Amino acid sequence: MTNKIRFLLLALLCLSWTIQAQNCQSPITATASGITCNDNGTQLDSLDDTFAFFLMVTGDSTSWSIEPDSTLYSYDTTFSFTGFPISGGPLTLVIINTSDSLCTDTVVVTPPPPCSVPPPACSTPITAGIDSILCNDNGTPLDSLDDTYTFLLTVTGAATTWSIAGDSLIFLYDTTYLAGPLPISAGAFDLIVVDNDNMACSDTIGITPPGPCSSPAAVCQTPISATVDSIMCSDNGTPLDSLDDTFTFMITVTGGANSWSVAGDSLVFQYDTTYLAGPFPINVGPTDLVLVDNDDMACTDTVSIIPPGPCSVPPMCQTPITADFANILCNDNGTPLDSLDDTYTLDLTVSGGTTTWSIAGDTLMFPYDTAATVGPFQISAGPLSLAIVDNADSLCMDTVMVTPPPPCSVPPNACDVKEIGCMKYELLGVAVDSAQRKTYTIMVTNNCSNKMIYAAFQVPDGVVAKSPDNDAMYSAPSGREYLVRNPNFSPMYSIRFKSVADSIADGQSDVFEYTLPAQVDPDYILVVTRVAPKIFYQAHLNTFGCKDSTSQIVSNGPTIPGPKAGTNTNTGPNPDPNAPVPADPNGTFAVYPNPTVGGQVMIDIFGWTDQQLELQLFSPKGELLKTVTLLSTGFMQPFELPTGLDAGIYWLKLIPANGKPVVQQLVIQW
Repeated sequence: MTNKIRFLLLALLCLSWTIQAQNCQSPITATASGITCNDNGTQLDSLDDTFAFFLMVTGDSTSWSIEPDSTLYSYDTTFSFTGFPISGGPLTLVIINTSDSLCTDTVVVTPPPPCSVPPPACSTPITAGIDSILCNDNGTPLDSLDDTYTFLLTVTGAATTWSIAGDSLIFLYDTTYLAGPLPISAGAFDLIVVDNDNMACSDTIGITPPGPCSSPAAVCQTPISATVDSIMCSDNGTPLDSLDDTFTFMITVTGGANSWSVAGDSLVFQYDTTYLAGPFPINVGPTDLVLVDNDDMACTDTVSIIPPGPCSVPPMCQTPITADFANILCNDNGTPLDSLDDTYTLDLTVSGGTTTWSIAGDTLMFPYDTAATVGPFQISAGPLSLAIVDNADSLCMDTVMVTPPPPCSVPPNACDVKEIGCMKYELLGVAVDSAQRKTYTIMVTNNCSNKMIYAAFQVPDGVVAKSPDNDAMYSAPSGREYLVRNPNFSPMYSIRFKSVADSIADGQSDVFEYTLPAQVDPDYILVVTRVAPKIFYQAHLNTFGCKDSTSQIVSNGPTIPGPKAGTNTNTGPNPDPNAPVPADPNGTFAVYPNPTVGGQVMIDIFGWTDQQLELQLFSPKGELLKTVTLLSTGFMQPFELPTGLDAGIYWLKLIPANGKPVVQQLVIQW
């Protein structure tokens, strides 16, 4: 018995706990305030008025929502709710605690009275009257679809002005106005006029358009018919050129009584008589003629004449030829480090002809079915199209498209490259002079959209760079100028190059050079750049791979060997006047002014005597921009630069008739 009592007590205790667990643990309270009305943009119409209010819920610290919406709101914060129609009556909101769904509160928001004020009742009724409804054929007396009409409109009853509903134009009472033109095809409609002083005063009048006043085209009473035959071609005096061939034909028109004409033409022709028509060009295709009876314009006929085939016979190739190529070989052009001047040759074999063939525009002749080596061609010029022509029959041609091989010159890589953010730093070289002073060449590329303000390169504490001097103006190869601070103390001990005017951004680069004393040989160089307005980037460049190396991009231009002397075949007691003149190993050239702003520069050629040379201009990307032929006369010669060149480093390449090419750097700055 005792055990049963204990069991019952335990069961009651568990039931009590279950009931307590199902009760709300965090009661909440919702309060609505600040109830306001909105006329919804229609001050005279109270039916669309809305109301807004503020709602705050307290009692917990998590969040709450309005059933059935899942949007969450925070406690103890006032939220604004708008756009509820006043005509909908009281608004009941059930608020739920999102952390305890048993905790709810219900708030009823009573809307305010409407705030729109209906217009007063009409006190001066108005009346609209129309008169004189007139049709207009709109300039097309045969087409009734575009007919319009007008009418006179007078409104009476009030004192000031009236308007047509939906229109801003203002009219005076007791005055007659011309309304229209309106399309007759639109049918009848209701016109509403409104008093501008009291919108409650209006009148509606039905407008019924008149019948159309255009008359449909007359019906042809005597149909006519045209017949065409004897279509003949003419070679127009050029039996080999089919493009100017013409044709004629015979035409006869019957059915009418007097005469007929071609639409748009004033010539008059008789019925039942055959006429020669033409000539018409064959290459324009079919010709349509509209024939009109001169007594009855409604009587017409249309004939379509299909021209004959051309009667001129163009010449044709009698022995078609086929060209093929192989063995495409690259040549570094004597500059193994410069890929800009690389060339290539190829073996071209042409078959099908019987005599010889040539490349279009060239006078050299080659036999058929034998491989001929042609070139050299510039790799930088891109794909090459060669037109092959049979020398016995110029109508026999073939074209080959050649894709150049990759360059075989290998430009040296930077000793070390670091990228941080949108900045890139490249150590291009460390040049050591006879006094063991070291010149460091560093390229900075700014891929940021903001301009670079300065670049600072760390030097050992207490060391002053040999060059450039403090407060000197450093001119980069691009032509941009930088003020030098040597030494510089912020953000670290360094030499600093600060932009004077324009600076680099959006992928532009500049090259900076400075020289350190012989006793200084840093393994690492800290580079710091500041980008507008005050953004800093920094990275360490190591010099391990740059000891005793020379930069390939220097501000005063690279030194590239000139042509070497070839075999002298023009020697002996009786020199051959047609033998090639040997190249001078000291042959070179200079460019003035350099840097330049564009326009004309002067080329000073020395080291070659009475030779014909080819001068080529290349872009910073290696694209061939211009080629001219010069003669080494001992005088400076002008060279006109192409217009529209951007600032940057360009290359001039001088190719002698004998010897190796020579390249000079040309800097264009703005």
